[in-house]
Amino acid sequence: EKATREKSLADKTAELDDTQEQLKADEKFFEETKSTCQTKAKDWAERTRLRTEELMGMGKAIQIMSSPEAQKIFTNATTTFVQIAAKNVEKTSARNTAFAQLRKLATSTHNMLIGQLAAEVKTGGHFDKVIVSIDSMIALLRQEEQDDIAHRDRCQRSENKNSNDMADLNHEIEKSNSAIDRLGDQKNTLEREINALDLAIKDTKSDMKDLLEMRNDAVAEFKQAMEDDVDAIALLEKAVAALSSFYKRN
Repeated sequence: EKATREKSLADKTAELDDTQEQLKADEKFFEETKSTCQTKAKDWAERTRLRTEELMGMGKAIQIMSSPEAQKIFTNATTTFVQIAAKNVEKTSARNTAFAQLRKLATSTHNMLIGQLAAEVKTGGHFDKVIVSIDSMIALLRQEEQDDIAHRDRCQRSENKNSNDMADLNHEIEKSNSAIDRLGDQKNTLEREINALDLAIKDTKSDMKDLLEMRNDAVAEFKQAMEDDVDAIALLEKAVAALSSFYKRN
């Protein structure tokens, strides 16, 4: 029985060690998955912020260059010299404003294409061409935005799956913790039972030793009693023989 319990204890201890190792691996995977999801969320937020700033800046630049005042300045070619000079001042002001907006946007977003547009505005490029370029860039940004939204949706689906996986993982961790507690209790119970068996075996050996000593003492006493009885019988036989001899002579 002791050997059986010791084998059971060894099996439970090995199972407990395996469960603890699996728990460590599950917890590590949980932390890595959580960190990856947080990083993806931050990256998406940053890209969204930059794209929003780009679109707002370009929209403002187009608004400046497409305003009635700007269009009037750009298309009015039949004016007097004084009018031309005055309008050139207004035109330069509009260019400077548009250039400032585009340069600020190019700096904040680190976009070389926007920087090229700013340079073209500053050096006197035709606003119609610039507006067409900006429209093309906005269309490109809109497409990139849609691509990012699709990517975000894929990430969200992946994150939902990760959330489900993490929920399953948490459940497995809880089960592992319960199994560890249960195996720990079983191990403690088996250790107590083995200790109790060891004590019982020691007590049994001690009792057997005492019984053996008592038996040996009893056997020795019995042998001595037998010898005493034999001696007594021999004495009685001698006494009877002496009496018989006496009566025969008399």
